[in-house]
Amino acid sequence: MDSQSWFRTGLRVILTLCGLASYCANWGTSSLTLEDIPCEYQRLWSWSGFDHLVLSGLFLVMTVTVLWCVIMRVLRRGARLSVRSARSVCSWLFVPLSLGLVMLLQFSPFLTGISRVVQVMGNELSMTMFLFSVLAVLVNIGLITGLIAGKRLELYLQTVNTWLFSSGPIKSGLVIFVISFGIYYYCSGYLPGLNGDEPHYLLITQSLLQDGDLDVHNNYCERDYNEYMPGVLDRHVSIGQGGVRYSTHPVGLAFLIAPAYYLLGYRGVVLFMNMCAALLAVQLFLLSRSVLKGSSWAYYIWVLVCFAPPLLPYSAKVFPELPAALLCAYVYRVIVTGKPLTSGSSVFVMISLAALPWLQQRFIILALLLALDLVVRNWSNIKAWTVIVGGYCLSMVGLMLFYQVLYGNPLPSAPYTSIGMDTIWSWDTFIGHGMWGLLFDQEYGILVYAPVFLLALGGLYLKFRRSCPDAFFWMAMFLSVYIPAGGFTLKWFGSWAPMGRYMVVLIPLLVELIALILTRPKRQTVLWTYALIFWITLMFSYHLLVGYDLWIGSESGRSKLLSSLTESTQTTQWFPTLISPIRHDYFVVGIWLVSVVFLNWLMVRSKENASFSGCRDRIQTYLSEEVVAMSVAQVSRSFLSWAGMSLFGLILLTGLINADLGTCLSGGDVSFGPGPIIELKQTCCEGPKSYEEYRYPVNRNSRAGSGPPDYIVSGPYISLEPGLYEVLFTVELTGPGWAENILSFDVCTYRGHHVLTSGRIGSADFGADDRCGSFSLYFSLDRMTPNIETRVFSYRTVDLLVSEIVIRTSGQLKSLWQGRVLAEKGYRQQALARYLQIEPDDGMLVVVYKERAQLYQVMGMISEALEDYGQYYAHHPEDQTATRAYGALLLKTERREEGIRVLRRLEGL
Repeated sequence: MDSQSWFRTGLRVILTLCGLASYCANWGTSSLTLEDIPCEYQRLWSWSGFDHLVLSGLFLVMTVTVLWCVIMRVLRRGARLSVRSARSVCSWLFVPLSLGLVMLLQFSPFLTGISRVVQVMGNELSMTMFLFSVLAVLVNIGLITGLIAGKRLELYLQTVNTWLFSSGPIKSGLVIFVISFGIYYYCSGYLPGLNGDEPHYLLITQSLLQDGDLDVHNNYCERDYNEYMPGVLDRHVSIGQGGVRYSTHPVGLAFLIAPAYYLLGYRGVVLFMNMCAALLAVQLFLLSRSVLKGSSWAYYIWVLVCFAPPLLPYSAKVFPELPAALLCAYVYRVIVTGKPLTSGSSVFVMISLAALPWLQQRFIILALLLALDLVVRNWSNIKAWTVIVGGYCLSMVGLMLFYQVLYGNPLPSAPYTSIGMDTIWSWDTFIGHGMWGLLFDQEYGILVYAPVFLLALGGLYLKFRRSCPDAFFWMAMFLSVYIPAGGFTLKWFGSWAPMGRYMVVLIPLLVELIALILTRPKRQTVLWTYALIFWITLMFSYHLLVGYDLWIGSESGRSKLLSSLTESTQTTQWFPTLISPIRHDYFVVGIWLVSVVFLNWLMVRSKENASFSGCRDRIQTYLSEEVVAMSVAQVSRSFLSWAGMSLFGLILLTGLINADLGTCLSGGDVSFGPGPIIELKQTCCEGPKSYEEYRYPVNRNSRAGSGPPDYIVSGPYISLEPGLYEVLFTVELTGPGWAENILSFDVCTYRGHHVLTSGRIGSADFGADDRCGSFSLYFSLDRMTPNIETRVFSYRTVDLLVSEIVIRTSGQLKSLWQGRVLAEKGYRQQALARYLQIEPDDGMLVVVYKERAQLYQVMGMISEALEDYGQYYAHHPEDQTATRAYGALLLKTERREEGIRVLRRLEGL
């Protein structure tokens, strides 16, 4: 090996070791991401384990060196490579790990702006980079294993391909159904219970089975819904002829789930929805398989679409969208396959199209367009399309007669107009909110939670290139649901339902486009992009299953999932809020639109790498050392180039969104609304006591004896960063009376399963002449926490009004929390610096004397500890722990007699 080859090999080895060391340094200093370090690059030197970094580095070098030697020996003896080829292969083998050098940006004093971008995702970005680096190394090891295994590996791969990817549609569909049903059944226990419109659909079913009618008034009055949902349910009723109260929701789903509810109740309905979701998974798999002309990438689509939002949450939710998606998927698969209609398939298609309008009025035009598409494709088969068109027309006539009998109005809007609703859809709602929000809204947008659908735009372009009439039919079908949903004035986003509710029925159409773009040649960089989409999707699904309250949006404008995923709420700034948008949100939408178009352009323009294709063709026939060396180098190069482009795109995207232009466009308007919960973040400047506040105006009355004790306030379900917070409840007594217990307060998360703090007040807590008061509670968070809920429990003993709840923090409270965290981790100097920034008052901040005294005592600064203990003792002599420590410390000094007095007083207490 010449000197130049030695130099290149050594350089690759050094880059690999430096990348690994960068990962170690980043993880070792991850606990110092607080604002306690003035400059980012000082994090590395503030790490208490920095003195062990050299030892760790030496151990790492030794480990990797031994591993290299073992692999080289295996290559030389098992694969009979030359020394030069073995060294070249081994030097390229671990090069993907050099990607960790990017993590050093956060320690650079000259690249602070870029380093903040790297830190936006915190450890999540670092872990993702490391996992993909390891994946690239495993791919390289797989190539080397193929060289050693030779023909045996080729025979094994052929066997796997025969059994897994070349099986018939019936066998594959059966396997898909069993696996999907098992996963959906297992995940149903991790999904939230009934929300939004679900109990109202069940109540219609109850009325059908118990009363034999659709009048739900008596069912609401008698609280029949308590069988599956406790509490009091808001009434969703319309007024029919003769003043009869019918549900505002369509009856199709109620009839569909009636047998399951009759047999097993609510649990039977969930099992029925699981079965529908599993059948939908089969249809989507067969649809993508027919487009791809094979099963390999169809499995990829099946996993990413069926086990991710929005299908995963709706697999156990009682909404009409999932059964409608199943019917649409079956009919659309018949269209895409292009096979002639038989008598049996015509009947099944006719039943599916006839059922869609009864499930939801929005599907009337979709069913009509599907029927027209089938008629055009099967024009010569008069018998088949006559059955389809006749069935659809009879269904529509029956639906109009149904509304005429109930409301005296044959139009599908009759349930809404019967209660005085004149405007159900508007262009203002569609253009200002829904048109963008159904895709990009950070709480309800489908592209945010299911990134695989980002590829649909490129698939639509390919569909236009294949057949313009088919593409125009596709566009008409898509818009037939998209436009009515986006302009729906009664919550275009589906209200209290999982993300992407109104987009569920359109998933079969989107799956075809994804399959089309997967038919394109795939460079290695494109394969890495598909792997990244796979990783992000599974990560989202995992966090949604673990986080019980992350499924349902709170209509606050901030995604609970995105807030809980990372250590920094800056991530939510990457996505717009379209519930009540401001100009900055449209700016972010524009950036995302350009990014999506550019991504799809890259996918469509992708051509298979010639050198890699040649290597792959040669691997299929024989494996030589030249082929393996070239392939390992190609994998490492393509991975590093893809990672570099992705990081550059991330930095560019973040820079654009956080640019001054976006700030100027926003106009300073940061309010959220409308909705039942109004989250308003304000800053009240009062010097060092400036507060960041979340105001929650509730104005909830409670009257004595009006009912049993119950919760009267719950909300606002916001996500908060780590820190120390104060929550203030403003209460006004509106009537006479005296009671020992009036209200109980608490702050909790996970629907009350984790209570952070609580308190109770009675009439004695008000002054003799006071009728209004504010009561404080404090709580701390050690991580980004979603769904913070402030609850007020009324004992119904006096008349009162809870007017407002405020959650606030300040620079002082943040410093106190940061000092506690640093002290717990052993960073005493940094903790002391934080404590010294606090100006104690008569409230919560007086505790800083105690914590500072404890820190002084540990550091051996006795005089300072005594001074702070004395200050705290003057405010809280009842604190036995602090009093005992104060007295014991006095006994060790010249102030022994004072210490004895303090301890004797403690004994009296």
